[in-house]
Amino acid sequence: MRTELLTAPAHWSSYLINQDDTGLTAKEVQDVQQWLMENELDFPVSCEDAGFVRNHDASNYYDLACDCQTYTFLVFDGEQPIFFDARPLEEILEDSIPY
Repeated sequence: MRTELLTAPAHWSSYLINQDDTGLTAKEVQDVQQWLMENELDFPVSCEDAGFVRNHDASNYYDLACDCQTYTFLVFDGEQPIFFDARPLEEILEDSIPY
């Protein structure tokens, strides 16, 4: 496992960190998702202020200079994350509720 740091628009942070697309258009959400797919990334685990940036890592999808965040992504390089559980959520919850 390794980390990857990428700089992208700060107004994407609510969607990237919390999957809350409030305030983004459908096109902007699509652009964020395509940017993640292009870079083979899942949602980031953290972000911090990068300031006003002209040439950020998402310039192919948002080509304006803007306030940006540096997003930290975990990259597993083919490894399955140790916290990953592929079972349906209902099954996981059933196993965790004491009777």
